[in-house]
Amino acid sequence: MRNLEVTVLPPASVRSLRRAAEASGLIGHADVSALTRHTVSPEEIVARRSALHLSQVDLARQLGVAANTVNRWEAGTRGIPTYLWLALEGIEHVRQCKANY
Repeated sequence: MRNLEVTVLPPASVRSLRRAAEASGLIGHADVSALTRHTVSPEEIVARRSALHLSQVDLARQLGVAANTVNRWEAGTRGIPTYLWLALEGIEHVRQCKANY
């Protein structure tokens, strides 16, 4: 069985990938913009993390951030980055792939 891992890229890397995808014609500018502009509410973070059966510490590890950052996002005391929605989608997708593998 292969080991699948999720790596969440920092915003600068996401922008670079976005430009490369647009330049290659694999994805249109509007498509990428829609993905990166989707906002996540604190309540949605809690709900999605719970659905994934992850603690704040586990989610923080997968995202490459400090656990207190996840806590602050969920409490609404820290701004939520626009790429978080896409990162959560990636974690869910990898979980589904592992379940079907």
